Amino acid sequence: MEPACITGIGVVSPLGVGKERFWEALVLGQSAVESYRPEGGPYASAVAARVKGIETTSGQARGSTLAIEAARLALADAGLGPGSAAVRESGIYVGEALSNLSLWEACLDGERGGAPDVLATSAACLSRAFRLEGEAITLASGCIGGLAAIGRAARDVRNGDVRMALAGASDSTLSPFPFAVLCKAKLLSTCPIPERAGRPFDSERDMEVTAEGAAFLVLESASAARARGARRLAVVRGFGMAGDAYHFKYNKPGGLALARAARAALDDAGLGPEDVDLVLAHASGFRGSDAIEVAALGALFAGRTRPLPPVVSIKGATGQPFSAGGSLQAAAAALALERQIVPPTAHFDHADPEDPFDHVRRAIKQESEVALLTSYGYGGGKAALVITRR
Repeated sequence: MEPACITGIGVVSPLGVGKERFWEALVLGQSAVESYRPEGGPYASAVAARVKGIETTSGQARGSTLAIEAARLALADAGLGPGSAAVRESGIYVGEALSNLSLWEACLDGERGGAPDVLATSAACLSRAFRLEGEAITLASGCIGGLAAIGRAARDVRNGDVRMALAGASDSTLSPFPFAVLCKAKLLSTCPIPERAGRPFDSERDMEVTAEGAAFLVLESASAARARGARRLAVVRGFGMAGDAYHFKYNKPGGLALARAARAALDDAGLGPEDVDLVLAHASGFRGSDAIEVAALGALFAGRTRPLPPVVSIKGATGQPFSAGGSLQAAAAALALERQIVPPTAHFDHADPEDPFDHVRRAIKQESEVALLTSYGYGGGKAALVITRR
């Protein structure tokens, strides 16, 4: 089997549009969390992280608009024209969760002229936008959708089912209905001060900051990348999933399901916990779940003879964009390995007393070859991905 090489990265994030603006803001420890409330009444939360400078296409879900722009940037970064034969035949793998809810709102309220295409997934919109003729798969797996889409795509590239894949995720939860639902479920931070809201891994964290965004990768087999002289930015080596079937909102104490997913991803890559140099974690500032993720990683690295790897969450900077969170983690991991820099966890000041990991307050230079990515979602799903420098 050939490895699945990352040859293009496209990012549309609250930190900025394009991988360079995204990476620069991450390394500087900047955050896009700001004061925000949608129109339509009182909400418990008053903060969010928004993408600036991209207007939603009429009749199209906000998430689909963001997905198309991120995919365009990924193809350009890979040196691929949207009309080329390789692109037309590529597979499409998209994670999404709540992107279409704004269209249902518009349709019911009659706010937009004509009927919006409420049934069109982001994968369908990408197929139409770029005239892609390959298989288009949507993974409606909630927060793990981004890692699941990239993992499935990499597996199909490695198995020879596709030579090229466009894989990632997009989501937006900032319109009134999803924002109200998330507030009603008591999932969002009620801190009105942007710098104090969310705060992954911090002992004073107070739930998530909702957000929007998209990130896509171009994945190619090593031979396909070599044949067209493509740059090899990083390699997706392993993918694993698990579930704990415990509770809609909460992770099962102990984090064993997430540890199983991480071990499965490392086994798939032919690596072990000893080989991991960096962890890009899911942590979103959810009080119980962040601690359980620490417990899962503690179980994974128990017995390791090397010092524990740094464990970073980018959601202090980007907020929690649901499915897109995993694909933004993947973009950050590939860039961290390429540039040999570990970005910080924005808004992190003090760890829980039982937390042994370095969550990185300021960017550090570090020689890294292997990054482990972890993700979990409401309903109990867990996913992990292994990305290597070579």
